[in-house]
Amino acid sequence: MQSKKLLFSGVISLVAILLFGAHSLMANSSLLATNNGDGAVNNVAADADMNEPDGDNNDLNDGDVDGVVRVLVIAGGGGGGAGSNGGGGGAGGYQQNDAITVAAQAYIITVGAGGAAGLSGNNSLFGSLLTSTGGGGGGANNIGGSNGGSGGGPGAGINGLVKGLGIVGQGFNSGEGDPSAGGAGGGGASNIGESGGGGTGNGGPGTASTISGSSLFRGGGGGGRNSNNASKGVGGIGGGGSAPNGNGTANTGGGGAGGSTGGNGGSGVVIISYPTGSITATGGTITTSGGNTIHTFTSSGTFTVTSL
Repeated sequence: MQSKKLLFSGVISLVAILLFGAHSLMANSSLLATNNGDGAVNNVAADADMNEPDGDNNDLNDGDVDGVVRVLVIAGGGGGGAGSNGGGGGAGGYQQNDAITVAAQAYIITVGAGGAAGLSGNNSLFGSLLTSTGGGGGGANNIGGSNGGSGGGPGAGINGLVKGLGIVGQGFNSGEGDPSAGGAGGGGASNIGESGGGGTGNGGPGTASTISGSSLFRGGGGGGRNSNNASKGVGGIGGGGSAPNGNGTANTGGGGAGGSTGGNGGSGVVIISYPTGSITATGGTITTSGGNTIHTFTSSGTFTVTSL
């Protein structure tokens, strides 16, 4: 009889312990167990703050957090005027934006080619977010310069009314043609080209940027040609071709120089830079400098942001 009482008392005590333990677990536990259906059990915090309306436990993983990049877009330079007094080609449009917001997607990159003698350069684009216009072609004798990112220089015999006009924010106008001799210099990314004749006909200077890791000038205008004296317009700093017939430097958007055949404009370039680790992306030639990752496109391609 005594043993039955002891057994019954032990059972009662065990039940009490189990009930107390279950109550404590429910009251104090901050984790709930959920089963994926494949035998794996995940612990999900049972905090009321986790019950967001969208069911997402981490706003940083929403996929809607965008990245910011620096972008330089330079179009192809204009070709120099084909003539003994041809004007220099205008530099390709030059634009740098240091705060472009990108999403996790692909962006088509277009790098504009330089124009042949007397022809305007081609546009360069960073997707639909930034477009630079090709440089204006230089004029031959008695022919005006073309408008463009920077304006192409008119040939001799043309007054200032038909100088090539640049686009505000991308480049500058050409110089003025001389009524008798001397083609004008093409406009550059940072200033106008010089006038022909009494002037030197030098191309307008380009602009320096450190986006690629070091300071480099790009977007120089092409020099104009003067057949009446030894004056040969010098290309603007940043890839402009020097007379006679000098080509613009590739991937600077420099304008071609005036001359008997006219120089070709230099091709453009697209450069994208961002702090290393801030985003992950592919495309172009990838380098690093000063804590930044740099994508350089010397020809058309695709810049793909794979993660933010």
